[in-house]
Amino acid sequence: MTPAQGVPARLTRVLIAGLAAGTALFLFIEPGNLYDEPEHLHAAWLMAVGHQRPIHDFFEHHTPLFWHVLGLFYRAGISGPEVLYFARLLVLACAAGWAVSLFVLVRRWSPPGPAPAASGFAFSVFILTILFAQSLVVARPETLGLLLLGAALLLWTHPSRSALAAAGCGVAFTLACCASPRFVLFAPALLLADADGRPALPLPWARLAAGLFAGAATAAVFVVASCPWQELLYIMRFSSLLQNVGLTPARDLTYLAACAVVTALVPGALWATSAAPRKPLLAWVAHGALVWMICFVTAGKHPNAQAYAPGIFWLGLFAAWLEAQPPLPAAAEVRSSLLALTVSGALAACTILLANASRDYDNAASTTVTRRMLLDKLAPGSRVFMLPLQHPITIGDASYWGSILLDDSPGEICAAAELYHARYPAAPIQLPPCDFIRDLRRAPAAVSRLIPITAPVEQYAALKAQLEAHYETGDALDYAPARTFAANVLFRKQ
Repeated sequence: MTPAQGVPARLTRVLIAGLAAGTALFLFIEPGNLYDEPEHLHAAWLMAVGHQRPIHDFFEHHTPLFWHVLGLFYRAGISGPEVLYFARLLVLACAAGWAVSLFVLVRRWSPPGPAPAASGFAFSVFILTILFAQSLVVARPETLGLLLLGAALLLWTHPSRSALAAAGCGVAFTLACCASPRFVLFAPALLLADADGRPALPLPWARLAAGLFAGAATAAVFVVASCPWQELLYIMRFSSLLQNVGLTPARDLTYLAACAVVTALVPGALWATSAAPRKPLLAWVAHGALVWMICFVTAGKHPNAQAYAPGIFWLGLFAAWLEAQPPLPAAAEVRSSLLALTVSGALAACTILLANASRDYDNAASTTVTRRMLLDKLAPGSRVFMLPLQHPITIGDASYWGSILLDDSPGEICAAAELYHARYPAAPIQLPPCDFIRDLRRAPAAVSRLIPITAPVEQYAALKAQLEAHYETGDALDYAPARTFAANVLFRKQ
């Protein structure tokens, strides 16, 4: 079949359905983010089961909304590291919600007439993000924020254009920002999305007032009931400092390459084949440039996928708007072939990565089984001092710093704490000193072999000596499927 003949819409829909099914399975079994997912699951367990308060009782520098949602699994009776499977189901629900939002937006933004054949370009952009930025769409706050952002956009563009829908948008968008403050960068997208995907001029003042009032009320409830303003200020300050402390790691070329592919191929192909009006196009491009610029400035020395989350997700939204624009007269059939090619390429990438994930010794099943073996080895009420990678999730910590310890750069977390104290000596929230030697004297039942490199440099030798004197490898994890996990776990000598 030649490009001029196009590709049957039914075939494209079949490819999209296969891509959706393969990606759903990939999201469930992939290794994901081996540090961030157990960190958030553990924080949720400390709150839901241990009734502890973040910042006051254990270290954290994220807003707590996502932990309240994860805590529902614990409150429903789920216990043990198997909670990861339920968290992955939540990820699936959030990803599906955002994908549905993209499909609906394409149809709402399309000119009157027959609906687009398949509306799969924006969906493919999102799938490529999932596949290549594998540390992003996982059990993290940004994933919940993405679902809430999609709900906000659908409410704001609801055909009724009612004040009630606008108020619902304000609630959803504010909650998205409570999950991840980075999502505030999408505020201009609401005005761009308002009038069939074009800048809303004149401004819809009545709907804006309803949305702002509902959003302010939601923010007030969040601050009063979950995250007092002193804690929110601390989170902003510490997160900003942490982004610029420590050695600069190698860039994560996987997500940067994915962004390059998505930017160059999918929106580029749409731009070349669509008759997009000039002024709205410039408005969308200006918004995207602003989002990416702010992400670049605030990423600091650690340009991880989360730092660029708004820019990465903006690409899918921009692709949805471009996809809704009528094609050039000579490009209608060419676009159908481009869509089939885009979806086929994403499906091929999904198939390869899914096969790799199913064999990976760090996939969800391997790490969960290994964490369960470790948890069963520990006596009830035991405490551990471990990095998130090896943490069995549903057990207490022997240190205030718990499972948040980072090994991106030696002593990074403690250096950031010292810098926070130096810069904000009168802040209402102060952190305890990073005294890991004292923490080890509490005799945790299991520790991570990597503890010395996460501590202040001056404690390295003493910590290493304590580990050698009081801890040893055991045989409990000899047959654990996650081999590198087991190699870094030390048990207290009997």
